[in-house]
Amino acid sequence: MPDPALNGMVLVHPAYWRALELQADEAAEGFANDIRDEYQYDGTPRLVSDIRLKRLGALVTDLGEISPGRAGATEFEDWVARALRILFSYSLEDIQARSAPDTVDRRDIVAFNAANSTFWKMLKNDWGCRQVVFELKNYSELKPADFRQAAAYGGGEYGRLTFIVFRSDRDHLVKKERKRVAQMYLTSGHLNVLIPTLFIRKFLERTYARKRDDYVERSMKKWFNTVVRRYAQIQS
Repeated sequence: MPDPALNGMVLVHPAYWRALELQADEAAEGFANDIRDEYQYDGTPRLVSDIRLKRLGALVTDLGEISPGRAGATEFEDWVARALRILFSYSLEDIQARSAPDTVDRRDIVAFNAANSTFWKMLKNDWGCRQVVFELKNYSELKPADFRQAAAYGGGEYGRLTFIVFRSDRDHLVKKERKRVAQMYLTSGHLNVLIPTLFIRKFLERTYARKRDDYVERSMKKWFNTVVRRYAQIQS
């Protein structure tokens, strides 16, 4: 029986839009093409694209409502996990939070590297990252211990690289951050790639505007090359 709440409206799953030559606004169609992610259909009739856009728009602004430091550590972990599931849904699978029970300062996210793009394939083949670790720091001033902690994840399935996601509106690393990245690589052979939250917010904003895949991939490659060549000063 038709749902009276729909007022006679017919909902067509986005997978059939092109086959039926249906038209949609650019943003909605973009997200329809990316229907696979954490937002699963639960049997309730709804306008899928509208819901996805609203949730993404909220995610972009949610970060500003999360308190820095220990007070907002759990919320920050959830925010990063949701962002990663949207931004890298085609190359990273089984994205899960893995918080250490003995300390609130040690929070990370681990994902299986399906290596379905050039960048993630390079991390798997050249750096041994079959499992990718994102160490989370809900503050802007990174300590020397943070770099050592991230490097401790290295080896085996986790390879020789760890991402450190931290609260920052900068698009570059300051001198002491560059120095610690270089020192850690020179002493242990492990590369810590710092990801300011500014980058994730920009990626999400581009996703909202249906400009995600190419921009995010190119940006990750460019930032990685900057870290390797300028900050870690790795020679070929």
